[in-house]
Amino acid sequence: MTKDEVLMMAEVLSREKELEKDVVFLAIEAALATATRKRNREDVEVRVSIDQETGDYEAFRQWEIVDDDADLESPTSQMTLALGSGGKVWPNRGAGCQAGNQSESPRS
Repeated sequence: MTKDEVLMMAEVLSREKELEKDVVFLAIEAALATATRKRNREDVEVRVSIDQETGDYEAFRQWEIVDDDADLESPTSQMTLALGSGGKVWPNRGAGCQAGNQSESPRS
């Protein structure tokens, strides 16, 4: 989906269904996150962010950070603090927080 299509879809749905644009953008973000998960064929957490002015969007894969000595219950959705930091020290980050990186989004 191109950025122009995203903006057009949000405009049309907002007008025809009498919905706030913010609600429509949240629904489109959720749909794009689902498509990204299916495209990656893994049980991953994905967050999509749409710029409501330009229609540009990015998908981010998210992991739960666990203690370095903890067993990973779900390797596709968890990583250790050491692995997540890439050797860097992150202040105020520890087990239970979220980390993410940009993921390939389902664009045509």
